[in-house]
Amino acid sequence: MTAASRAVPLHYAERGTEGLVVILVHGLLGSSRNWHFIAGELAKHYRVIAPDLRNHGESPHTGPFTIADMAADLGLLIETLAPSGAYLVGHSLGGKASMLLACERPGLVRRLVIADIASGGTPRRWDPFFKVMQALDLAYVRRRSDAENFFESRGVADWGMRKFLSSNLVQEGASWRWRIGLEALAASAEEVSAPFLDDGMHYDGPALLVRGGTSDYAPLSEIPAMKAHFPALRVETIPDAGHNLHIDSPRAFLDAIRGFFAA
Repeated sequence: MTAASRAVPLHYAERGTEGLVVILVHGLLGSSRNWHFIAGELAKHYRVIAPDLRNHGESPHTGPFTIADMAADLGLLIETLAPSGAYLVGHSLGGKASMLLACERPGLVRRLVIADIASGGTPRRWDPFFKVMQALDLAYVRRRSDAENFFESRGVADWGMRKFLSSNLVQEGASWRWRIGLEALAASAEEVSAPFLDDGMHYDGPALLVRGGTSDYAPLSEIPAMKAHFPALRVETIPDAGHNLHIDSPRAFLDAIRGFFAA
């Protein structure tokens, strides 16, 4: 199966009309809305596109998928909106898809920013959250707090995580539904956690890894392996930021990518 035949058209938000195209790609259980502040600031100088990945937000819910499927989706988006290439910024799961696309189709990626994710396999740390979300009976949800209270009763102790999980619920009249393809995401957890870059794959263009200093998603021990795939890789760490560094420290993250774009 070719990359083109796997691809689905992605829903996206667009801001700005002038300058080079910047694609902002969210992580697992996120959406284009996660980039609101970053997109608004970059739109002062760039045309900014923030897609919803497949099985997220308003993009097609396709069933089980792979990193290669998501990379193909991004490729279709860029060749449609910016056929001469775009600056590509990918966070977490979106970073994996962005790395694979850059290696497979480097002509579409002028510069690559990887936001707090390594290039190898990752632990399946989201499985417990998928199980809790799947256990929620939407028929008994009257308000978002009902879901958050249920998550707490099932052991999700962190307030921010409960809010993040419930942000994927959307109300339609008196009922609620998931904004994500929950069953597809859970079924694909093993596939998207596995190594996704083959030996010998590489992207020789400008690349930047921005790490969260309190996160363990892109440990320094992984940098040599990443440089085998991305020989021009630069690394910046935002000391007080966690995994969601574009939310924890948006100004510092913005400064890092602006400087990289201007280099």
